[in-house]
Amino acid sequence: FFGDDLSAGDEGQGARGREWLAQLQEMIDRVAAEARPVARDVAVKAAELAAVAGGVVAWASQELAVPVRKLGHTADAIASGRLGSTVAPIAAPAELAQLSESLERMRRVLVEKIQTIEELNVGLEAKVTERTKELQAANQELGEALERLKSAQAQLVHSEKMASLGQLVAG
Repeated sequence: FFGDDLSAGDEGQGARGREWLAQLQEMIDRVAAEARPVARDVAVKAAELAAVAGGVVAWASQELAVPVRKLGHTADAIASGRLGSTVAPIAAPAELAQLSESLERMRRVLVEKIQTIEELNVGLEAKVTERTKELQAANQELGEALERLKSAQAQLVHSEKMASLGQLVAG
């Protein structure tokens, strides 16, 4: 039905398709060639960004680690009873500054409470000493009273015996 016309048309279209594919391949090759330096630049920039980010992370962790270590040492000193030195203030970051202020307030309150307890202990010891002296004096008075009572009892018994003996002799 289509005969020779179709085969002649197919050859023309095939040649045009191959030509079009060749042009397309050239365009792809050209775009790829232009994209290679851009891809290299992107890779270099990404590596630079990663290095900078790593540096920032290292710097930030160092900036946080030093004050946190100092606060840790101070907290250990407070926990072991060394309350004499103050907590060094930290300016930044704000959270660590607040933590150092809280730790210093806690240290001051502990010092005040310990002083109050020591003062109360001194007062209590004085009261115990005073009360002990009072009890010793009362005990001594009771001992003397007991001795007087025993002496009076002995005299009474002796007087009773003499009276009984007098009655016997009188008869």
